[in-house]
Amino acid sequence: MEGQKVRLPYFDALRGLAIMCVVSIHCAPVLSGSVGDSCATVLFRGLHDVAVPLFLALSGYFLTLRDKAADHRSFLRRQLPGIYIPMLLFSLPWLYLTYVTEIIWHVRVLNPEGIAVQLAKLFGGGFGTMYFVTVLIQFYLLLPWLQRLANGRGLAIAAAVTLLANIGSEWLQFFSGCDLLQVVHSGLFVNWLLFFVMGMCFARRRPDSGLLMPLALIAAGLAMQYAETVYISGCDVSPQFWLDYKTGSSVLAAGIIWLLFDQRTERCFRDNVLNRGLRYLGRMAFGIYLLNPLFAWVIVLYVPVLSDSWAGRWIFTMACCMAVVEIGRRIHRPMAERYLGFR
Repeated sequence: MEGQKVRLPYFDALRGLAIMCVVSIHCAPVLSGSVGDSCATVLFRGLHDVAVPLFLALSGYFLTLRDKAADHRSFLRRQLPGIYIPMLLFSLPWLYLTYVTEIIWHVRVLNPEGIAVQLAKLFGGGFGTMYFVTVLIQFYLLLPWLQRLANGRGLAIAAAVTLLANIGSEWLQFFSGCDLLQVVHSGLFVNWLLFFVMGMCFARRRPDSGLLMPLALIAAGLAMQYAETVYISGCDVSPQFWLDYKTGSSVLAAGIIWLLFDQRTERCFRDNVLNRGLRYLGRMAFGIYLLNPLFAWVIVLYVPVLSDSWAGRWIFTMACCMAVVEIGRRIHRPMAERYLGFR
């Protein structure tokens, strides 16, 4: 999602698949009752957790393929405004909701301490799902050093770091009683390092050596996700957090990314209506990512007939986001790309 000029159909389709999963996550229902009664929902929702890891793997892949002679500072001057300015602009509605309507948090924050926290969230990517931009910025800044991990040993180190960070974040979020900001438990690069490094490694050598390992990782990740969800649901944790990203999600995502980057998987890609649709979504993925949480909330607040329908919320949100991105690009494409992220 870093705005590469060269379009590769298969990878555009992967971006399209990832953004569909992102929107589906934000439209997912809150579990009620026992997790055992919702096994299919838990497993189906768990598959969607590959979305952000896949975006980061794609970023690592294309950043490794870019011109190695390009100066890092020039790269940062070119890339950072294209993601940070849209993040700031799309964070403003969340700031408005916090202070004017106070719909989302249902608390009074109009005090000096509250104002400082909200401004920190505004500029640090703490609203909605803006943590993803914060993660990307960290990877951009660290790119020259991270490139040293683009090998087998580096991949093992990245896997260990990510799993340990996931375990720590999971414990802090669910069991410590610590009220972490989204940008703290999701916006630190160590929680996602494995996937960026996988993308860099695959840019140097695409996997084409069998499907046993990725399928084993997928099976293990699904089992871990379900076991974690069952355990968390039995603790004093609100149901709205039962389906959040967990350590098993990283294992599952690693297996799916490995499978999707395998050359044999790409050879199965065909130019048909479905894949053209995925490619279309992939080319506007960043804009949809920024917009979709706002439309998901609009449904909850103003379209109650759809609020309990996972599919209904997803279709409505996708349609609205696609329409806004397309209209913005048609009105003034250069400004839409530069300031809104509508590429």
